[in-house]
Amino acid sequence: MSADVITVKEAAKRLGVGLRTAYLLFERGELDGYRVGRRLIVYASSVSSYQHEHRNNKGPMPAGPASTPYVYKHLFQKTLKSSSVL
Repeated sequence: MSADVITVKEAAKRLGVGLRTAYLLFERGELDGYRVGRRLIVYASSVSSYQHEHRNNKGPMPAGPASTPYVYKHLFQKTLKSSSVL
């Protein structure tokens, strides 16, 4: 197989998703490729493009005590909203 095309299994591995999710990405047109019989061939460049388009640009969350109140505040609010006691 040429270096510019990969199997759907390899695409799933590169993306860190399951095989079914990789097939769904192809069916939705988010990964480019073609079928040869029952076999799905994905362009390696489309996997790289997908990763580039969906990367997290927010940067790392601050570690330690500074982030803890934020996390607990939102967990607490979510619990209150879902609670039927109030």
